[in-house]
Amino acid sequence: MCIKKIFNNIGHLADNIKVKYIIIFISFFIISCGEKSLLDFDPNTVTTVIEPQNSITQVNANMANRTYVSSVLKSAFYHGSLPNAAILSQIDWGVISRSSDFGGPCTFNDDDAFCNPNQLNNVYIPMMAGSSTGRQGFKVRVCENLVGINDAVYNFVENAKENSSISTDPLEQAYMVFYPGQTLQPLISEHLLRLLVSASNEIGGESFTESTIVVDLNNTTSQFQGWKYVALTLCISNGWEQL
Repeated sequence: MCIKKIFNNIGHLADNIKVKYIIIFISFFIISCGEKSLLDFDPNTVTTVIEPQNSITQVNANMANRTYVSSVLKSAFYHGSLPNAAILSQIDWGVISRSSDFGGPCTFNDDDAFCNPNQLNNVYIPMMAGSSTGRQGFKVRVCENLVGINDAVYNFVENAKENSSISTDPLEQAYMVFYPGQTLQPLISEHLLRLLVSASNEIGGESFTESTIVVDLNNTTSQFQGWKYVALTLCISNGWEQL
């Protein structure tokens, strides 16, 4: 159900079926939709739920609250070189204003325009919120809206290039925007490359091949669509939200 939900949510942005399936394939490894993926499996967090005809295993993940999520999105898509206010507005709309979905109560010291600490429902919102359909839906939508702003894509690329002192691999530099300090696994790298090539070709009208393309964060002309969908895929993954 989770994969179907994401597939439908990205439908109006990723119209090309090949690009859409690559996004979903990558997400199988780095997205959990409230349940940790096989790469993040922790046997200490397993609970078993008995149903009438069978038993299923669920893994509950603690998810970061709206303050943390918004800070990650700002660090990914906002940059001093292109300080587009629309970027911040999208993050405010999709995350900061959704305290009931993302968690993070208002306090009397908040200057948050979306907070009214005099309302008890704002004060008593949990510090952390688990995964939910509403949370995932708002996050996918705000990620779509962000990569729909060209300045946000350029900012993502600039922020990725700041990881050049840590890695020489442009894909890993991009990966570390959302997963700082983590090594890009070969299988994920392979499919991020496939996504970059497919999006550049199928949507951007280029004619790259995986074996000959020179992946370049400085190439935001012919590879713009590729980096756009790399950014979208990393954004909708929620491994970076898990605590």
